[in-house]
Amino acid sequence: MRYILDFDYTLFNTEAMRQALIEALASYGVTEGWYRDTERQVKADGLYTLEAHLALLAKGGAIEQLVETSMKVLENAEQFVYPDVWPFLKNIQEADVTILSFGSPVWQDRKIRDSGVGVFADHVITTDGDKAESIQQYAGREVIVINDRGSEIDSMYSAMPQAKYIWLRRTGTPYVDEACQWYTEEVNELSLGLVL
Repeated sequence: MRYILDFDYTLFNTEAMRQALIEALASYGVTEGWYRDTERQVKADGLYTLEAHLALLAKGGAIEQLVETSMKVLENAEQFVYPDVWPFLKNIQEADVTILSFGSPVWQDRKIRDSGVGVFADHVITTDGDKAESIQQYAGREVIVINDRGSEIDSMYSAMPQAKYIWLRRTGTPYVDEACQWYTEEVNELSLGLVL
């Protein structure tokens, strides 16, 4: 049995991390509105990286202080892991576990490492491409995919229809209402009942 677990909004509360970064950077004049506007700009230019975002926020100023302050927030990234994740990961530690995350590989690897959840996985895949391509290596195996994005589940289903797809719809997350056609089960938290 292999579990393939999405990272952002499945294991990791990305919005809580974002809020902590905004609070930490406020002493440098960074407002929530400015932070979010520049974040959208970085994403529009390509994949998000913290470094590109901080460069925009620094406006040619003291980027070193912004980087140092942000790194202190990330050093405590385990606080942004959803509370139900730890018991779930401990209960599936005998299974094969892949963490699969979309985004800038350097940025995603950093969050996964600093959050502490990476130690529960025997394989971490960070991709800036289609997740469906990344999971094809598991075709023909018994797999459970847990993801918060309905569109990603539907895409992965096309590559691996034999897998079981758990659509994790956490309250207050950005993709909770995204359409999903090919899920096997819908849940709003990770529970021990998902351990097979």
